[in-house]
Amino acid sequence: MKRSLTDLETMRAHELLVQRATEGLDPEATAELARLGAADVDSFDLAAAAVAVAAVPREPLPAELAAKLLAAAPGSRAVAAPPTSALSTAPSVPSVAADLPAPAPRATRSMAAPRPPRGGAGRNRLVWGLAASGWLAAAAVAAVALTRGPAGVGPAASPPTAPSVAGPAPFAGASASELVTLRWRPGGDAAGAGVAGEVVWSPTGQRGQARLTGLAVNDPAVARYQVWIVDRTRDERFPVDGGRFDVSAVGEQVITIEPRLPIGAVAGFAITLETPAGVVVSSQDRVVARAAP
Repeated sequence: MKRSLTDLETMRAHELLVQRATEGLDPEATAELARLGAADVDSFDLAAAAVAVAAVPREPLPAELAAKLLAAAPGSRAVAAPPTSALSTAPSVPSVAADLPAPAPRATRSMAAPRPPRGGAGRNRLVWGLAASGWLAAAAVAAVALTRGPAGVGPAASPPTAPSVAGPAPFAGASASELVTLRWRPGGDAAGAGVAGEVVWSPTGQRGQARLTGLAVNDPAVARYQVWIVDRTRDERFPVDGGRFDVSAVGEQVITIEPRLPIGAVAGFAITLETPAGVVVSSQDRVVARAAP
């Protein structure tokens, strides 16, 4: 029987499952998910597939074709073509869901959220907990998909596991009075000795943007920069992961920050150098920049 995961390990498993469902995992992250014992949890993948199908744009059946189909039906009489809005070539979610691979034989799933097992512990609790989280994540993903409209329309969404470099300020609809602006200062590591710039955070939008100069170019195969958000409502020893990024050339870096967890009240930001796969909890041995009131 495998050991139970800690809260931090469970949170990391959630992050990896979301990343696998939305953009895929590299070999190192795949191996990490397997070590956590959650590689066979597929509820996140099924939720993402269902939302993607639900977002397919509906295209009306041409009136002429609809009339021909009705006329060719056995026992039908010549009738006027129905309104085009009543017919659609878009597939329904249930029909596509029926073509999905059958779930593993150890668990029976339906479109309702899974029930916890009556007995057992350890790995059984882990699998059910992560599966239930997948169904809860489906509701959140669906809400985002519906607000963005059909697939392929509008700007592409930023990956949930890493901040995007460059792009417009992500503060549409936010009032200037609510935005939190802090200045970046060197954090003590040589890679950020000349760092300068600012970070702006929107409490309502739960997004931020950092503009920095003076960061050293990094080798992604050796180490990557990782953003951290200090939340007053959480233990300051465990800041929230804001994503990873790389610096490929000297100059200004514009980073959009999208944390995986809700932020209650921002107390500051930090940037560290970590392993290429990133970490759940930073040792803060290499802090390159800090931003605080």
